[in-house]
Amino acid sequence: MRWQLLGDWPLNGGLRLLPGGTIISNDGDPSALPLSAVPVPLPINALSLDPAAAEAMCHWYSEESTICGWHHLHFAHGIDHEAIKAKVRHAKRWPNGVPSTLDVKEEKPGPG
Repeated sequence: MRWQLLGDWPLNGGLRLLPGGTIISNDGDPSALPLSAVPVPLPINALSLDPAAAEAMCHWYSEESTICGWHHLHFAHGIDHEAIKAKVRHAKRWPNGVPSTLDVKEEKPGPG
C-alpha cells in the first residue's frame, strides 16, 4: 500500500511535521516512510496510490460522515474507486461474511 500526502501533516501535537509530498508505504520501499512509523488512520488528504491503499482509507473513514467522509478521499488516476467503495460497503455491512440461507433453521408451523 502506498499513499502520498497532499498537504503537511503535523504529528505529536505539532512537534513533528511531515511535509506534503511525503510517500508513506508498507511495501518495503526504502525511499518511503514506513506505515508503521506514523499513526493510523492517515490524514484525509492522503492520496491513495494503489487499490489496497484506497481500500484501507475507506475502512478507516466513515462513508456517511459529512466531515472526513468518503467524499473527501483522494484516489490516484486509474483506481476504480467505485468498485473499492462497493467492496468496503459490503465488508462493513457483513463483517463476518454474508449469512448463508443454509444456516437458517426451518421452523414447522405449530398446531392451530
